[in-house]
Amino acid sequence: EIPSEPGTKESDISATKKLQEVKFWTANIDSKDVPQIKSEMQYFAPDRYYIKQTNNELIIIGKDGYIKGENGKWEKSEEDYSSMINVGSKQLAESLMNNLQGVKVVGEEKLKGKDVNIYSYQVPTPTKDIAIIKVWITKGDNLLLQTEVETKLPTTSQKIITGYDYGEPVKIEVPQIK
Repeated sequence: EIPSEPGTKESDISATKKLQEVKFWTANIDSKDVPQIKSEMQYFAPDRYYIKQTNNELIIIGKDGYIKGENGKWEKSEEDYSSMINVGSKQLAESLMNNLQGVKVVGEEKLKGKDVNIYSYQVPTPTKDIAIIKVWITKGDNLLLQTEVETKLPTTSQKIITGYDYGEPVKIEVPQIK
């Protein structure tokens, strides 16, 4: 295991937990290496999500899920997306936090007009590859502003960037079903 700089692991854990505690946020996910992952996600506490990908949209309100497919029409889903997204995100956060290695501060800068610390760490993946993760965390209020996850595979690497915004309140409603 790679040792972490003192206090850095706690700062990352705090920012990740805070993401689950704020009232709302918007995230934009992008990758030059994996273009199909490009998506937008919105969250409004405690249980409303909106996810837009290239070919579909998904709204989750409580246990109810609504899907808008390529035909452009919203349909109510029989799946319980809330448990998948809530359990999945909590398990992922816990797994990441338990497996952080080599956490260190790698810089400071301004991002979206805010002063941030940049942290870097490594996390082993289920396939035994290593994911190198950089996070941009605001100074003062300790909000996660950006993540960059680079997974080095035997023949290639993939980089996925997620940017978070907490400024513009989001509204997630039940869609019109025709």
